[in-house]
Amino acid sequence: MSSPLELVRKSLSPADGDIEHAVLHHFVIGGGCLGPPVPIEELSGWLGFQIVLLSGMEDDFSGIVSLRDRLIGINAHHHPRRRRFSIAHELGHVVLAHPPEHRITLEASRRLDREANRCAAELLMPLGLLMPHLARRLSLVQLATIFAVSEQAMVHRLKSLSVPGVLPQSVFHSRRG
Repeated sequence: MSSPLELVRKSLSPADGDIEHAVLHHFVIGGGCLGPPVPIEELSGWLGFQIVLLSGMEDDFSGIVSLRDRLIGINAHHHPRRRRFSIAHELGHVVLAHPPEHRITLEASRRLDREANRCAAELLMPLGLLMPHLARRLSLVQLATIFAVSEQAMVHRLKSLSVPGVLPQSVFHSRRG
């Protein structure tokens, strides 16, 4: 029997675009509910991964994924919103089929981390869920709260969207809305 991720990959054609949209689409078809906030722990479980909170970690450690054990380890001391992003980041590595870190160069690792961050942002703040809230001209703080992400994550997501006229001015002028 194929895993949900294998089914998603089989259903994609090169013209379909980003895999993270397909993952969310198949999650909903499979009975998952999409937020906001996106239920990242439930999505992880649907993809076959268990979340484990790790205590005793240094603050600069956010998360790690084990494909073999189907586990995502997350720093238990981080804020819940940071933990959500870390889970999505590690899922990004899985969804994008990134090689293990020990098999690549430092430069490649940094590039793959940026890709995983982009994927995490799209998983947690999908454009289809974000647009109605942008149309309401909510503040950065309100948007971050609705999507259960940090203000910093929301800023990066909004700046990545090249949609003229929909970005709240607070994104460019202030950290508080």
